[in-house]
Amino acid sequence: MRERISSLRILLLVIASLFLSNSGLAQKSSVSVSGTIKDKVSNETLPFVNIVLKKSTDSSFVSGTIANDIGLFTIADANQVTTSWK
Repeated sequence: MRERISSLRILLLVIASLFLSNSGLAQKSSVSVSGTIKDKVSNETLPFVNIVLKKSTDSSFVSGTIANDIGLFTIADANQVTTSWK
């Protein structure tokens, strides 16, 4: 179970780094982020995972959602601020 949580954190960090690397290039004041949560080892989708978007400066909540039963999630109208994923 710990290995699965660790794998999930690594996956979310990769998603966050992709999101942050493109945030300076976007011209809109808000963006939509979506994806699929998968286990790194087994590559199985992970249902009902919490996705939290926080400010990296003070860890205050920006937005969040829960993945559906097949691991898909979308956060619509996420503000363009420096963020981190948990």
